[in-house]
Amino acid sequence: MVVWWFCEECNHEWKEEMVKRTTTKKQKPCCGK
Repeated sequence: MVVWWFCEECNHEWKEEMVKRTTTKKQKPCCGK
């Protein structure tokens, strides 16, 4: 499954495969914040 990640800090958007893991993170960091 491929999902779109969005960083609200720098308005950067990128596509990446979602790993099959049980995690609470719904958004990946981009600006390091």
